[in-house]
Amino acid sequence: MKITKWAYFIILLLILSSSIYADQTDTKRLSMEEFIDLACKNDRTFQEILLDELILKYKKDLDLPAGDIILSVKGQYNLALGNNAEDGPQGTVSLSKLFPKTGTALEAQYGITRFNALDVTSSEFNLSISQPVARNAFGRATRIQDKISDIEIDIARHQIAEAYEDYLSYLIKIYYNWYSAYANLKAGETFYSENLKLLKNIQAKRKSKIARPIDVNKIQLQVIAKQENLLSLSNNYNHYTYLIRQAARYSKTEPLMPEEPSLYKETDPSFMNSYTRFTNTSRTYKVLRLLENKGIKEIDKYADDLLPSANLILGYNIEGEDLNLSQDRSKIFAGIEFEMPFPGQKERAAHKTSKVNLKKTRLSITNKHLQLYTDLKDLHEEISKQKKLIELAEEKITLAKAIIQEEAKNYNYGQATLNDLISAENVLEENRFNRINHMIQYYILMVEWMRLTDDLIVSKDIPQH
Repeated sequence: MKITKWAYFIILLLILSSSIYADQTDTKRLSMEEFIDLACKNDRTFQEILLDELILKYKKDLDLPAGDIILSVKGQYNLALGNNAEDGPQGTVSLSKLFPKTGTALEAQYGITRFNALDVTSSEFNLSISQPVARNAFGRATRIQDKISDIEIDIARHQIAEAYEDYLSYLIKIYYNWYSAYANLKAGETFYSENLKLLKNIQAKRKSKIARPIDVNKIQLQVIAKQENLLSLSNNYNHYTYLIRQAARYSKTEPLMPEEPSLYKETDPSFMNSYTRFTNTSRTYKVLRLLENKGIKEIDKYADDLLPSANLILGYNIEGEDLNLSQDRSKIFAGIEFEMPFPGQKERAAHKTSKVNLKKTRLSITNKHLQLYTDLKDLHEEISKQKKLIELAEEKITLAKAIIQEEAKNYNYGQATLNDLISAENVLEENRFNRINHMIQYYILMVEWMRLTDDLIVSKDIPQH
């Protein structure tokens, strides 16, 4: 019997359909939990975020004055231009240390000077203590800066957690979209297969003179449309599979397949309870409060800079000949060092700017409160909407199945046209896709809700680098 071109076409479509996922015996089923675990271990983006935590260990060392012991060595040769007999070498060794928390500076200095013309060597030892009593009085400005650094470190840690949470939510959404692409592809394969069966059925009826040639053409167009849709769904699935492999650094060549996911974390999205808890305990609101507190501390810091620099100085000096120091040539001294810039333009500008910045921060915080409330309210409404759409899609699927059964029966009895049957099949297909998409969209919105309310992770969930 001669095989027609339509038979070749049908065989080709069957081969294409069966080859897409013909053999899944070697396919690796990758659950969302396993994917997240692999990504946390292997993804360089996570490691980059965690490295920021290491930098914070050195922030205070960079922000605050160093309390190091400073060794200073100085040597010079004096050449007199007159007749004062001061030719000769001179050397000085000194040790100094600052105590940042009190602002106290301690310095010990020992020097030797040689007078060649007199064949005399003199030595001198100085010990001095300097204590600020106006600007940075007893280390006040340093302690303010220390508190500012603590605030900035807390803010940075919260921001690291936010960055970790943002990327984690991105990965979870990728997995949800991967499963959505997979579920849509499997649904597309099912619809494609059902239309092939319908085509075969109608071709058999055509041979028996029951179906018309136009019916065969109509269903063949449906099969072609399903094939086109199947190719599009396959490309979309391959795209998300690539993203999954890339994020997990999955180097094995075996095919991957998602498992049906559930909510990443169970949470109660009731609006008022969640919003009240969010405003009281969330990282976001902690950061907002820290920013305001930082602005207040910076005003105190720049106000301190407006004060004159005044240091009380107490010291001890002893001189001697050669390397020997003589108690007969010792003295104790005390004094004050005063420095005042006029008009202090830079310091006043910094102080005024800090006040303006605090006002700006408070306005920004107020606006942020309103924006967060609006965003969460809108998101809550969208979550409720998706839940309702899932329920409606399930009802429509049940009704569409019942309609298809009746339309198929009526078509077989000649009481309905093929158009009615095709329309019912398309309605069922559309609502099956809708149910998958609404379910995944609901999961994604719940992840977004947890991300915005800082419930997706807690600090203990972040691995220590």
